[in-house]
Amino acid sequence: MYSLYVKQQDQKTVTVGLTMRDARRLLEALKDNEATLGSAEDLIEALEEAGITVPDPQDHVRYEYVPPRDLDPASDHAESIED
Repeated sequence: MYSLYVKQQDQKTVTVGLTMRDARRLLEALKDNEATLGSAEDLIEALEEAGITVPDPQDHVRYEYVPPRDLDPASDHAESIED
């Protein structure tokens, strides 16, 4: 969900504003779906001309599962791990 607000409006155009964070998220979503959204090229170009950039993707995202018993300092298992 993006936080858009109307900055200016006339009969043919509407100018909206959004935070830099939302602008980056919007640009990233538009680029990820560029094949589907062919008509979004003008918006992508406008965002890039305004200096909005998409952050580089992380090389490796690490996901780990920690069982709840390992998070409880009172559990016997947690003490044996610390020793």
